[in-house]
Amino acid sequence: MLHKRAVFLDRDGTLLIPPEEYLAKADQVRFYPGVPEALAILKSKGFRRVVVSNQAAVGRGVISEMNVLPVHNHMKRLLSERGADLDAILYSPYFPAAGHPEHRRRPQDRKPEPGLFEEAARMFRLSLKDSFVVGDSLVDLQSARRIGARGVLVLTGKGPETQREAAAAGVSPDFVAADVPAAAVWICRQVLDQPLAGKKILFVLAGRDFQETEYLVPRLNLEAWGAEVDVAGPGPGPDECVGGGGLRVKPDVTHQSADAAKYDAVVFVGGGGARSLSRCEYCRGLARKAYESKKVVAAICVAPAILAAEKLLYRKSAVAWHTELSELRKQGARIVPRGVVRDDLIVTAAGPRDAEPFADAVRAALQGEPQIEMTVATRAVNPT
Repeated sequence: MLHKRAVFLDRDGTLLIPPEEYLAKADQVRFYPGVPEALAILKSKGFRRVVVSNQAAVGRGVISEMNVLPVHNHMKRLLSERGADLDAILYSPYFPAAGHPEHRRRPQDRKPEPGLFEEAARMFRLSLKDSFVVGDSLVDLQSARRIGARGVLVLTGKGPETQREAAAAGVSPDFVAADVPAAAVWICRQVLDQPLAGKKILFVLAGRDFQETEYLVPRLNLEAWGAEVDVAGPGPGPDECVGGGGLRVKPDVTHQSADAAKYDAVVFVGGGGARSLSRCEYCRGLARKAYESKKVVAAICVAPAILAAEKLLYRKSAVAWHTELSELRKQGARIVPRGVVRDDLIVTAAGPRDAEPFADAVRAALQGEPQIEMTVATRAVNPT
């Protein structure tokens, strides 16, 4: 019998930003930044993704199951639209003094008891000892212990408080992660090959309005394969880069101080704000130095225009967001109507829908794999 790994995830404070009161309406669903992308990575790496949640508020009569089900359906719908479907959402309404008899049954389903984890194991033929539990509360860490899985504490929600509580209780997580994306990277590194171990990659972001999917999906995939990542922002100082959806990223270096020679690849992220990078002498210099140093140079969406401005795409096969194609042609690029194009050490991609194959093309270039005809994300480069 085939036994698969799963990642069990808590709901409120882990995947979802908890509202001030109880989460009772679908329009209250708000994921923490990077959660859909992290779940998509786990899916692509073969992990089952199961939410396990205590919902004693149902048993107490504060909310009803008619509140919970629309919330869960909305979660599933939003995630499915991002390629991050969940395999199941399991919850326990158990409360010992519940007015409804049904909610006084099955105490074994309430975390940290193993009931719902065992149910998922039967549903999906899971090996619990090879699985992971991710959450922001002590009961999540205790659940991991009881089923023999590895426990990851995230520092969202109640995470910081739980970290202190767990230390006092003598409960040690296997890993402490800033958030679900960081947890996903660590989990992948525990069980998957690390073909990029020892590689360093620099992501170059605009200070405002960078495209978040084009940043998160390649970064998480490359980190899951073992690469170490730094981020370059405009500076000066430690100002955060802010994505088009509000994601905040603190740069490690500035565009001016970044040294391409220290990295194996330099990746330019697109988005509306990235158009200004074509006029940034430091960014263009980074691209030029990386290219001349035989590093991998990659750009997605509008960012290939940065490479074109430095004449790096002259007589090279490339692609970009449709608004940039005329400029690439003007600078001598050969436009290829595919989502991702690799020409030796230069990798370009058309847009956010191509973020995952873009990451894989960067990996292939870093590993020196022979170029093959791309079959992933083949489509017109003028999206409608």
